[in-house]
Amino acid sequence: MASAVDNDLSAYQLSASGLAGLLTFLVLHHLWIVPIWFILPMGVVVAALGGVAVHRSYDALRASLPARTWAAPAMFGVVTVILLPSFVLAEMGRRWSTWPRGR
Repeated sequence: MASAVDNDLSAYQLSASGLAGLLTFLVLHHLWIVPIWFILPMGVVVAALGGVAVHRSYDALRASLPARTWAAPAMFGVVTVILLPSFVLAEMGRRWSTWPRGR
């Protein structure tokens, strides 16, 4: 099994990817829902370990995966098409909401 050192990626770089995901999540949650910055201290630990774990798992599986250069853009397109209706309905306002009128 190849390690993170074999791919010239340090543990700091791998942790940074998890931390970037955490910060993106917290900022979007702050802007769209409610601020939850209180989870930042524990989130840093979980995100750093998660970034390393995801990379190590992918690194272990990469050798057995077929070479598909189109896979990432195709997956992005599929996820975009799946999520687009929910974004559109969420931005249309209350008239499509299932919440009671008091909210």
